[in-house]
Amino acid sequence: MNILLMSRIIARTGVGNHMKQLSEELVKQGHNVIVVSSTNDLNIGTSENVKFIKVELRSKNPISVIKSLKTLNKIIVDNNIDIVHCHHRMAALYMHWYNFFWKIKYVYTLHLAPIPHDFIHRYFTHFGNQAIAISKEVGDFLAGVLKVPNELISYVLNGVDETKLTPVSISEKTELREKYNIPFDNKVITLHSRICDVKNQLAVVEAVNILPKEKIKKLTILISGEKDGSYYESVLDLINKYQLNDVFKFLGWVETRGILGASDALILPSKSEGFPLNCIEAMFMGVPITRSKVGGYEDTKDYVVAFEDITPTTIAKHIKNIIDGTEYDKNLIVRARDFAHNNCTVSAMTKNTVEVYRKVLK
Repeated sequence: MNILLMSRIIARTGVGNHMKQLSEELVKQGHNVIVVSSTNDLNIGTSENVKFIKVELRSKNPISVIKSLKTLNKIIVDNNIDIVHCHHRMAALYMHWYNFFWKIKYVYTLHLAPIPHDFIHRYFTHFGNQAIAISKEVGDFLAGVLKVPNELISYVLNGVDETKLTPVSISEKTELREKYNIPFDNKVITLHSRICDVKNQLAVVEAVNILPKEKIKKLTILISGEKDGSYYESVLDLINKYQLNDVFKFLGWVETRGILGASDALILPSKSEGFPLNCIEAMFMGVPITRSKVGGYEDTKDYVVAFEDITPTTIAKHIKNIIDGTEYDKNLIVRARDFAHNNCTVSAMTKNTVEVYRKVLK
């Protein structure tokens, strides 16, 4: 099958990683893949025989849109593309416009719920021949809010390359903590995501500030993500205000195995999600998870601990439990790892995605 994957941009985000892993696994499973986007921060196309072509998909200017549509048509015709898979609302809008002039079947994966859904946003939201939901919550949003018919919704849980996510040994953990200058006896909790308002890092800083001082001394919190932007500055300012610089360590863009390998727990206090990859990565690595009840929770609720809400007081309670060793039952890690192996490998995700393509192309 000849497949075109599209997104508005490819950034260092969960969606970007998803597209990279999906495109590479599609090739391994015998398909031809071209990835199209306005940017390519993950350098898709430099390995695994995936081809990347830059096409401007951010503009709504009619002249720019027509130019991009003509470029897309040349790519689709020259490469005998069978189906287009959109990973951003803007990409799906371009394919909707494309079908005014030419015809090709396309599907759209919604990676986050809720998304803006006022009249204008709903008007410019198109799902082609099938909408792919990456979690129960996303599917409920598609059907209940965006009014997509149930028969046009398919469910494909996100997956990751588990071969790169084996649990670390004690000696590896020691080396990683030395690398990050962490006292080995500290309890290490990780926030592994973008640094932005939706990921809610500010609430974690507020939570740590209300912990007893003797607990704070035993705690290190690792934060990944690009160290720039106004939200990052706000988080940094709050850490400085509360004099918590010894607790929080910003690691920048880091490999997952390194940051999770140094960790005792992953917390996800997000305000919204689709199906967070960091939780699946943690499951494969044997790192327990406490997370908010947003997208992906219903599919994994038997394998994680939930924040009752994402206020600093509640987050502080759970952090204290992690420090004290009372947050997780002893079988949680094993159950979570079994769930991930059975449902969330990149191979399973890709095979399930291809089944959606075949369904559309019948």
